[in-house]
Amino acid sequence: MSVLDRFRLNGRTAFITGGSRGLGRAMAQALAEAGADLILVGREAEALNVARAEIAALGRRVDIIAEDVGTTDGAAVACDAALKLGHPIDILVNNVGGRRVDVAAEDVTIDEWRALVDLNLTNALVCCQKLGKPMLERGRGSVINVTSVAGAFIQIKGIRGGHYETSKAALTALTKSLSVDWADRGVRVNAIA
Repeated sequence: MSVLDRFRLNGRTAFITGGSRGLGRAMAQALAEAGADLILVGREAEALNVARAEIAALGRRVDIIAEDVGTTDGAAVACDAALKLGHPIDILVNNVGGRRVDVAAEDVTIDEWRALVDLNLTNALVCCQKLGKPMLERGRGSVINVTSVAGAFIQIKGIRGGHYETSKAALTALTKSLSVDWADRGVRVNAIA
C-alpha cells in the first residue's frame, strides 16, 4: 500500500458549494480523483452540467444542485436537497463567498452589510448545521471552510468597507470554535485561507 492509498476517499461523498467553477471546481476535481463521489452546488445549471460531465468521466457519481448558497434561504434549500439524495455526506466544503460590492464602511447600508456577512459567514454556518449534525450523529466527517488571508493577515487595497475581511475573520473564528466543539465527536473542521 502506498502512502497515497491512505488518503483515498472511495465510498465517501463530498458536498461542495460553488463547485462548478474556480476554486470549488478544482477542489471537486481533486476529491473525485481521490475517489469521492460529489454533490456540486452552484447558481448556474449549465456550468454545473459541464462540471458533472467532466468529473463523471472519472467514474464518480456526481449530483448537482442549482441553488444560490450566497443567500441564507438558498443555503438551507441546497443542504436539504442534498440530504434528500440519500447519500451520507462525509465532506462539506464551504467555498462560496466573495467581495460582491466595493462600498465604503461609512456608506454601506445595514441590509447590504448583512447580505455580505451572510455571503461569507452565515451561509457557511447554515451548511455546517444542516450537514454537520448528521456527521456528528455518525461520529465522522470533515468540514473545510474557505476563509481568506484577508481575514487575518492582510488588508486588500482598493476594496473598501472591510466587509469581506471582517466576515472572513469571523469564518476563521467559527472554524476554530467548531473544530474544538466537534473534534471529540469525530468531525474535523478546518480552514483553507
